[in-house]
Amino acid sequence: MTGRGTVPLIKVPKKVKVNSDYYIEHVLKPLLEESVASLYLGELDKVLSITTQLHHILQKKNTAYAVGLKTRLGMTIIPKSEIPVKTPDTSSMNFFGFGFLKRRLHLRRARTIAGVWKMLQQEWKNVSQEMVQNVYDS
Repeated sequence: MTGRGTVPLIKVPKKVKVNSDYYIEHVLKPLLEESVASLYLGELDKVLSITTQLHHILQKKNTAYAVGLKTRLGMTIIPKSEIPVKTPDTSSMNFFGFGFLKRRLHLRRARTIAGVWKMLQQEWKNVSQEMVQNVYDS
């Protein structure tokens, strides 16, 4: 989620080993370099990504990817260990997104994992810009 709207949810297949290469190629690049970049055309230097998994999963490669991203696109990634303030304002996905999705899924009983994923995507697409703005304004 960004101040300009939601970005697509990224599904990691069940039996995939999530190592640093996989995480960069299949999660970070599509998320930051495609989805977020399309919302901030010409203003990528304003993008500050707090990616909590960087510190734990990527370790050495996180620095190289973060430096490259900053150099190429101007985006900054802050690992969890360096988040300056730990408040709801620092992660709208943690404090709004997951709760919203859990509440919505509770109302719609999926019968399969594929059904859960389909519902997640449908509900996430229903998050309006007004809802996003209310999250950031509160």
